[in-house]
Amino acid sequence: MPSVHFDSASFAYTSARDVLSDVDLDIGVGWTGVVGANGEGKTTLLQLVNGSLEPTSGSVMVDGDVVITCRQTVDVPDEHVRALAESWDPPAFALRGRLEIEAHDVDRWPSLSPGERRRWQVGGALFAGPDVLLLDEPTNHLDAVTRDALIEALRRFDGVGLVVSHDRDLLDRLTDSTIRVRSGKAEQIKASYSVAGEEWDTADQVLVEEKEAAKRRLAGAERRLRSERERMRQERSAFTRRMQGAKAKDHDLHSTARKTAFAEGEAGAGRRLSKLTGDHARAAARVESIEVRRPIGGSIEFRGRPAPRRILVVHEGPLEAGGRVLVEDLDVTIERDTRLHIRGVNGAGKSTLLRSLADDWDLPGDRLLHLHQELGDGDGRSWLDRVLALPADERGRTLQLVARLGTDPDDLLVSDAPSPGETRKLALALALATEAWCLLLDEPTNHLDLPTVERLEEALAEYPGAVVIATHDHRFAEAVTDDVLELG
Repeated sequence: MPSVHFDSASFAYTSARDVLSDVDLDIGVGWTGVVGANGEGKTTLLQLVNGSLEPTSGSVMVDGDVVITCRQTVDVPDEHVRALAESWDPPAFALRGRLEIEAHDVDRWPSLSPGERRRWQVGGALFAGPDVLLLDEPTNHLDAVTRDALIEALRRFDGVGLVVSHDRDLLDRLTDSTIRVRSGKAEQIKASYSVAGEEWDTADQVLVEEKEAAKRRLAGAERRLRSERERMRQERSAFTRRMQGAKAKDHDLHSTARKTAFAEGEAGAGRRLSKLTGDHARAAARVESIEVRRPIGGSIEFRGRPAPRRILVVHEGPLEAGGRVLVEDLDVTIERDTRLHIRGVNGAGKSTLLRSLADDWDLPGDRLLHLHQELGDGDGRSWLDRVLALPADERGRTLQLVARLGTDPDDLLVSDAPSPGETRKLALALALATEAWCLLLDEPTNHLDLPTVERLEEALAEYPGAVVIATHDHRFAEAVTDDVLELG
């Protein structure tokens, strides 16, 4: 049977720090979720399994002949997609039917929505019959119906499956084992995400309580040590005064007895001081040994004010993509206080409409943020280079905002290739650092961990400009928009 084993495996992109350190894992048949904050090393763990990265120490052993990875980006159809599209065998027909995809779709790949591409990507991987299947955020871009169809298709897979995701519904419905990647470590619990999360939360709370108790013991040890030192100081001062007062009239024998008694007292005090010093050192070491990870991040806010012009951008007429008319007649006006949720099934034209609005923008370019839902290869490095090229004060503010979004800037700056989640945070931070008048956000919560989504939701609720969002995250949309445009 196929399996994956990590034996004290470590990996570092640079000498600055290990992304993963001394990882021991045994992963068998079935679906295992891989969870953790952005930039912790989830994608790196998948790359160690598929062999695109080699551990810097330790080993990763894969028992299986065919390993397929479905990455977060779907720029072009791979050979597995084409094989599924071209096959006339009954299994291919059945799989295409379950995922609601048509063979001729591949011919118009550039015009397919990211959600439609994702269905083809996962379908092609399943059709290839891998021993080990690695999925990186497979439900990004998918509407509810498509997500259900994808989960049902994945449940039929009988090999080793690893899925990186922040989608709690997917994890609970699909997985029976969970790996948490955090602070360079990878811990595994044989349970679904919700059950494993409760165990980790309980363990984290126990650590917090243990650390607080250890701090109290350390404070007590410090008080006792200070008290003993003060007592010894006072006794020495008193003995010195007595000896000076006795002077020559003090009999030598009496003086000798005093000195002997004092020396014996000093020896006893020294033993007590040595013990207290040891107690203090052990208490301090215990406090240091209990690692309690404090979450990075904090509240964020957008700077700026509404645009001086009431109407910012208008779309009039048909909505087209790839030579197809998606909507015959569509009139959309974005005003300076518009807060619009664009929704619809995959392929309805949500991303196309946002691109049209961005193309028709005739105000200063730096007053518009158009955040695309799909990130291509190299986008992370490109966004990081843009931040590094900023003047010092703007760069500092942007990196502060990255930290508030939940990513440690120091870790980001030593990374050669920021993760998609980190890349999205960089883009958002640049928008936060400027006085944008309009935000066109295409699936803004894709790739983001849950604490970051909550912070972004709070910030957008207070944003003074226009907000236009295409998203399948209806809870997020309800919190930050007032109106809905349904496409399809």
